[in-house]
Amino acid sequence: MDKEALKLLNESVSFAIVGMSDNPKRYSYKIFFKLLEKGKTVYGVNPIYDEIEGHHVYPTLSSINKPVDVVILLINPAIGITYLHEAFTLGIKTLWLQPGSVSDAIIEKANFLKLNVVRDCVLALYNYEDY
Repeated sequence: MDKEALKLLNESVSFAIVGMSDNPKRYSYKIFFKLLEKGKTVYGVNPIYDEIEGHHVYPTLSSINKPVDVVILLINPAIGITYLHEAFTLGIKTLWLQPGSVSDAIIEKANFLKLNVVRDCVLALYNYEDY
């Protein structure tokens, strides 16, 4: 278990879930609601939804218009990389890469933009912490 990643989860207040899904079996859905359960402010980001279970879903990071501490990517890295400059421009400092969202190109661009990169699984960290 990465104690630094768990510390970041616990200390961060607001999260943007890029790749939000309305499917309860998808990790984006599970992570969204787990973070809410932990008392976090969570914003779903996906241009194909307006709302999921009563929660507004934003088409872009810029449309959130509220502070975001951490962007969590849960999408194909070829699409995920397109969100990095927007996160940087908005002053978001931390990029969380879930398994499946990582690529050399994303890591390289995130390092170039001086984003703090975390590569871990939110649910695994919280599940470990709950024991």
